[in-house]
Amino acid sequence: MDAVIQYTLNQEGNEEIRSVNAVVGETNDGYLNDIRSQLSTDFRCYFCNRKCNGK
Repeated sequence: MDAVIQYTLNQEGNEEIRSVNAVVGETNDGYLNDIRSQLSTDFRCYFCNRKCNGK
């Protein structure tokens, strides 16, 4: 959630934003995602989001 908020706040034109209503979907993918190791850090999410958007 923090990565989505940070990404939104850092977008050009959002300098005056005072509120972000972030929505993050979840899935029960215990086989694909090792929830105990928590590999998806805020930094990774932020970096991947920027990369996917060509930035």
